[in-house]
Amino acid sequence: MKMTRSSRVKALMIMLTIFQVTECMTVSEFFGMYFDGRNGTTQESNDRNDQKTECESLSSGTGQCMFDLSCRLSYGHKVGDCPGGFYQVCCVLPDQLPQYHRQQRLLEYSGGQDQDGDRRPELQQQQCGVQMTASKRVVGGDNAGFGQYPWMALVKGSQAQCGGALVADRWVVTAGHCVRDHDNIFNLGYTVILGEHTLMQKSEPLPRQKFTVSKVHVHPLYQQTPQADRFDIALLKLDRPVRKMPHIVPVCLPADDTPLGAGVVTRVTGWGAVSSEDGASRAKVLQAASVVTIQSKQCEKWHWARGIHVNIHREMMCAGHQEGGVDACQGDSGGPLVTKDDDTGRWSLVGVVSAGYSCAKPGQPGIYHRVSESIGWINYILTQQ
Repeated sequence: MKMTRSSRVKALMIMLTIFQVTECMTVSEFFGMYFDGRNGTTQESNDRNDQKTECESLSSGTGQCMFDLSCRLSYGHKVGDCPGGFYQVCCVLPDQLPQYHRQQRLLEYSGGQDQDGDRRPELQQQQCGVQMTASKRVVGGDNAGFGQYPWMALVKGSQAQCGGALVADRWVVTAGHCVRDHDNIFNLGYTVILGEHTLMQKSEPLPRQKFTVSKVHVHPLYQQTPQADRFDIALLKLDRPVRKMPHIVPVCLPADDTPLGAGVVTRVTGWGAVSSEDGASRAKVLQAASVVTIQSKQCEKWHWARGIHVNIHREMMCAGHQEGGVDACQGDSGGPLVTKDDDTGRWSLVGVVSAGYSCAKPGQPGIYHRVSESIGWINYILTQQ
């Protein structure tokens, strides 16, 4: 039977509609749903998620996977290909083009694109600790600027939310107590979000990146105690490498196991409680505050003077202010304590939020895991994995 011109056009439009509706699905995925009577395997679902993530990264969150011809007929702008798709491209539709161009200018201004045009270099430690140019609660803190702490991670479990710090292209450091139930049969796993600034906000200047944790490494000497947990640190392996962007950069790790002395000004960040009286009042915007490192024996004396008998072991450190007012609090656990090298301008991870008795109270500074005490274990995991 010979098809007329109008029939051919109509058939083409039907095919375009199919590809448009199925978005990032491949041909085999789409027709397999009907020929096999199934809704797609877990692997196919993962492939679609990978395609969506790839397109979001290429387009700074403004594009979507679709049939190449459909993109052209919609007067869209092709920014790349969707992996695994049948003639599918990452397309920015006309209504999203202004936002796409704004974000590309921001990327160029912030140095987010390499000279060779590749925005996917591996995240190495020599590229660490660099802040994105940004304008300007942790209790007593201030709103952090977007991208001001680009290593900051949000770690979400089925029952808890913690902070974390990106230290390599697939690795995030957090507190051991945040993931101590990782091997429980009822644990549903963990999700890590990078590039987050304002929680629950759909629109950010640059897109966030979301990952599934594929492996949890809790420090082998971790021990839960009635006081502060011992060796309270863990490494989370992400399900895929991070795409480097101006607002997503790893923090530097200590060069060796030399402990940080007292009197050093550091910064702590998180989305935890913003009131020492109301632990349920959580920050929506990332908070940052300056705290000073305190000699361990002095920290113990301050606590003991208030009837709190706590021992600050060698793998722990204290930071805060004797008069209180500024501190990490509930919900900040696992978050990074960082310090800046005045010579290089780079930031290094020196502590991980671990414990505290109340928040921002006088004589009760926060207790952190001292990262220099675990740097050997961290480097071993990063190199062996």
